[in-house]
Amino acid sequence: AVVAIRHRDGGGQGSGFIFSSDGYIVTNDHVLGAGGALTVSLTDDTTLPAEVVGRDPPTDTAVLRIPAPGRALPAVQLGDSSKLRVGQLVVAIGNPLGYASSVSSGVVSAVGRSLRSQSGRLVDNVIQTDTAINP
Repeated sequence: AVVAIRHRDGGGQGSGFIFSSDGYIVTNDHVLGAGGALTVSLTDDTTLPAEVVGRDPPTDTAVLRIPAPGRALPAVQLGDSSKLRVGQLVVAIGNPLGYASSVSSGVVSAVGRSLRSQSGRLVDNVIQTDTAINP
């Protein structure tokens, strides 16, 4: 359910995950950049056009939608973050900076943190981890 996201013009790339079998994807807002046409590549190398459904730059979150290619898409089963505890093992899976199938692991360092975003907005209930998310 992890996907690679690319700008059709060749600039910018990143990753996200499918969270519903009808093609909705969560990614980081910074992956979308200033806009423009996007494509999403599935793990079977199927490439589909993506539509931006919503963006929230202060939390660096965005939602995309891709057309389901005649079948239900594999979706990540989301957990309950309220059950997460300091010291638990975590894994980050993605395609940072265009590197396919990158995996790193770490531990939860803190839960319930507050973080001020680049726009100055206070984001509450942040999960802190030492997991490397870029090479």
